This record gives sequence, C-alpha cells and structure tokens, in this order.
Amino acid sequence: MDSRDEVPRFLTVRQFARALGISVVLAYRLISDGQIEHLRVGVAGGLIRIPESEVDRYLRENEQ
Repeated sequence: MDSRDEVPRFLTVRQFARALGISVVLAYRLISDGQIEHLRVGVAGGLIRIPESEVDRYLRENEQ
C-alpha cells in the first residue's frame, strides 16, 4: 500500500483530548462549537470520531 492508499486514522473524543492535553469536557465543547472536524458514526447520532489530522491542525491554529 502506498501513501495514496492510506486510510485516515480516527480518534475517539477521549483519545483526542489526551493528545491535546485537555479535558474531555473541553474536547466536547470544541466539537459542539464547530471548532473540530468530526464524524458521527452509527445510528441515533452515533459515536463521534475525529480525524487524527485535527490534532495537528488545532495545535497549529492555536499556537501562542
């Protein structure tokens, strides 16, 4: 499999929060506010999954 065939990796909200060093509550708030790209998988709203690339994007855009 070459790099064009790679499947993007998705994180749970807890994994995303851990990667950023933030609370799960804050991660859910960022998702709710539309600041984090995410997918809902499954029925009735389903599970939230966040592309791994959102970690780097969020950190880049929120550097101080």
